[in-house]
Amino acid sequence: MSQEDKTLDSSTDFDISGSSGSYQLEWTSLKISCKVTHLQENSHYELRGYVTFTSERPTSKGHLRGGSLLLTSPQSRASFAKQLEKREPTVDWDECMEQLCENIIGRQRQGAEVVVLNSEYLPDVDSSDENQFSVYPVLENESATIFYGHGSHGKSLLAQYIAVLCDEGISGVGIRVDRKIPVLYLDYETNDKQLFRRVQSIRKGLGLSPNSTINYRPMASSLVSDIEQIREICRDKDIGLIVIDSISGACGGEQEAQKPIKDMMTAIRSIQIDLKMSALYIGHVNKQEQMFGSVFQFYDARNVFNVRKDQKEGDASLSVGLFHQKSNDGLLRQPMGYKVSFNDGLCTLSSHDVRDSGLEQHLNMKERIASLMRNKAGGMSPADLAEDLGKTETHIRKELSEGVRNYKMFVRLENGNYANVTRGDDDIQWELN
Repeated sequence: MSQEDKTLDSSTDFDISGSSGSYQLEWTSLKISCKVTHLQENSHYELRGYVTFTSERPTSKGHLRGGSLLLTSPQSRASFAKQLEKREPTVDWDECMEQLCENIIGRQRQGAEVVVLNSEYLPDVDSSDENQFSVYPVLENESATIFYGHGSHGKSLLAQYIAVLCDEGISGVGIRVDRKIPVLYLDYETNDKQLFRRVQSIRKGLGLSPNSTINYRPMASSLVSDIEQIREICRDKDIGLIVIDSISGACGGEQEAQKPIKDMMTAIRSIQIDLKMSALYIGHVNKQEQMFGSVFQFYDARNVFNVRKDQKEGDASLSVGLFHQKSNDGLLRQPMGYKVSFNDGLCTLSSHDVRDSGLEQHLNMKERIASLMRNKAGGMSPADLAEDLGKTETHIRKELSEGVRNYKMFVRLENGNYANVTRGDDDIQWELN
């Protein structure tokens, strides 16, 4: 067939939509569409993606061709065009492929537009601390948070509790949610029945009906390999919070390597940028009681919390503590404690001071000093504190000095003792390193 006989007669007769690695092209007059996903650029600046062409033309209705395409290679474009021509010979596929590849390469490499950071561009943003959070005080807007700890220490339970609060648009136990936030729960750990039972018990404990509208997806492959399907779900469901339980499964079992972690968090971040949503990752600990895996998960997250529990054998309740390990914007928060009770299919959470449980041993030294000095009208001497804490007096004096000078936690009394600065616990934030 000659070039003149082919249908396409304009190099601008198409529309392109999408961003961040997923694009859709529509040749409306041709009744041809193409979806491009899984875009990746290698160290040689070669851009590859998975391309799927479909048709609404009477002569070739339905799927035309799909496959991997090296968009930066003229040979790869020409080969793909020849295969398409076999299915639908009335279209100028060389021109279509040129339009597709050049436009996607340009968009992908252009990245996000440059904007001016002012109140005209972002009229709803102010500098107040609480305005940064979709779920105060644990999940920042459009950012990644990690809960990590030992197995069965309450990481997933807290994530599920937060998911229920977001799903309903309600607050509880010091966790504030101001609006309904659609949730997607990606589960590498359990199954739909187990998670539904847990969600039911949390909802009943909150006095809600058993049924939620949380979106659930069991996961078996790495998050990166499934990212386009996840992107579509997030867009279709208008997801505002995505929970990844857990990091190990999402990395395909390669959590200790840098690349899988970077690829996973970058993939989720690309959706976060598009849809303005928050992400909560669940992680584990290694033998040294540190977060298991590559340090880049710690670097890439905006907030990191270590989750610990205190439970006596046979108890139907447990104490769970959230210990703030990292904050990119602001001060570290005091440990947050919760009493979790299970009774007759109900799971209830109530606020509980970690200083009144076995979790106190996990406080840092300044927090332990502050705990000992609670309700001590005359304060305590460095010698008494050292004896109670099993530390040298030199060590305690250093902690007290830093607490007075740098963190405004302590005050030195006229009798030489030290006492806590008097203020409401809810207002205390300490920048501890």
